[in-house]
Amino acid sequence: MHARVTLPALVALAAACRADTPSGADAGSTGSGDEQPTATGVSADDTTADATDPSGDTDVDPGTSGADLPAIRLSEIDCHGRDAIEIAAPEGTDLGGLEIVVDGTTVFTVPADTVAAGFFVVREASAGRQGLSGNVGCSDDVVVLSRGGEVFDEASFPAFPGSFKGTTWCRVADAAHELCTPTIDGENARWVDPAPILFDRVDPIEIDLTIDAAGIAALDIEPREYVAGTFTVTDDGVTSEPLTIGIALKGSPIGSFTDLSGKAAFKLKFDFMIDDQRYLGLEGLKLNNMREDASQLHEAIGYAIFEAAGVPAPRAGFAEVRLNGESYGLHATIERADRTFLSRHFPETQHLYEGTFGLDVNPGRESEFFVDEGDPLDTSDLTALMATSVVPANEFLAALEANVHLEPTLRMWAASMWMGHWDGYAAGRNNYGLQSDDAGVFDFIPSGLDQTSEFGLDLITGQSPIQERGVLYDRCIDNDECRARYVLALEDTGLAIVEFDVPEEIDAVAAAIQPWVDADPRRENSVGNVANAQDEARGFWFERAKLFP
Repeated sequence: MHARVTLPALVALAAACRADTPSGADAGSTGSGDEQPTATGVSADDTTADATDPSGDTDVDPGTSGADLPAIRLSEIDCHGRDAIEIAAPEGTDLGGLEIVVDGTTVFTVPADTVAAGFFVVREASAGRQGLSGNVGCSDDVVVLSRGGEVFDEASFPAFPGSFKGTTWCRVADAAHELCTPTIDGENARWVDPAPILFDRVDPIEIDLTIDAAGIAALDIEPREYVAGTFTVTDDGVTSEPLTIGIALKGSPIGSFTDLSGKAAFKLKFDFMIDDQRYLGLEGLKLNNMREDASQLHEAIGYAIFEAAGVPAPRAGFAEVRLNGESYGLHATIERADRTFLSRHFPETQHLYEGTFGLDVNPGRESEFFVDEGDPLDTSDLTALMATSVVPANEFLAALEANVHLEPTLRMWAASMWMGHWDGYAAGRNNYGLQSDDAGVFDFIPSGLDQTSEFGLDLITGQSPIQERGVLYDRCIDNDECRARYVLALEDTGLAIVEFDVPEEIDAVAAAIQPWVDADPRRENSVGNVANAQDEARGFWFERAKLFP
């Protein structure tokens, strides 16, 4: 174990760098009917108005109003399934001849003599019915509303993915297009993420899984291969409708893995049986058994610390998991780094790579990374990052800044070292994701926090007892300027952790999960051992507090 480094002294040495350090990049139901285009809506005083409707069908959508909105505007755009576009205009406005143009191509022209009754809805053409002749992609498409060369409104969306099934883009009172709840036939409403119920640290939910006999047999043979099953969530006594999903077991063979005879951990894939199926906007979920975390709280609190420090990180909470009615006890619910996660934290994503035990960004190891998102045949962005690990010392910092968003990366490494994440990238080249943007510049995403808050790693030179430090981290702390900027990140993340108040959070989470710990039929630690491990976590943070800025 290395000697402890006192942070305030290091900060004093690094302070001169702050003025010269750049702030860095921030980490950052569909319409399905067969209606023809319809002019619908309400009058300015929100009373229902008659519509001039060439098809005879009417969709009523109160929409929104605001002084800053264009008079004729793209009120809502649905780019999932059967596309739909809603045009808003004051009652009595002549809409005839308006063109909807997507990436320079006119995909619909409003029929002559069409008069707005507040809104006009155009859906994707099908079965001989009039409608949009081209696709509106949930990507970087540009949608323009114009007539005779006059542009009335324009919309464009983030390149990847910016939205996901179960959302649309709409205008609200502040005039910006933003992610919305699908309301093509109702009032425009900003989208509110419903998923936090899965990740509440002080209010565990109940998850029921079912797998038939054939699926159970298949998991016994190939535990990491998905089988079909069902999934429901019970929260505060209310149970969701069952979904047919994919279920597999998870965990390292030398760590947390156990088969169904023990306290198994699960990974869930919501779109395994039904394309694009989501639950609360998510593609899947991880249910960790916490076998290597006697305290039962390291993951939930660790991911919350990353969030408090401004690091893009999965969310985590708790659930009692039951399989075919039999309790498998308390599990940590961990958000997957899927497209929904990526769209929340990053404006665009080219790739997401998964780093595993002992795997680092050394040249020639591209094929060893799992490609979770992006083209598996073109990993040139990863190759460029790997080259950074072998450039001459005097070129290292410039190469690092060209290939990673440096300030977010330093915050991620700093938060990892504060919480003693010896099994992560910085201290032990394990448990990390690498997300690249369209320019091939990377951010690090943390994972595998079940053994944090145990060992008081030196904040700079700390290292896993079984692995070398990550090569990029190691080279950074050997570079005077990079090390100084890292020390500033230690100060910033340390202040955020102080504000978060880890001891108070430990007390709150420990009290909340105690009944579930007591009742866990597959618990591998006694209740007394759980309490002792939680006290050890308190002691860890008591010692860390001596180093806080």
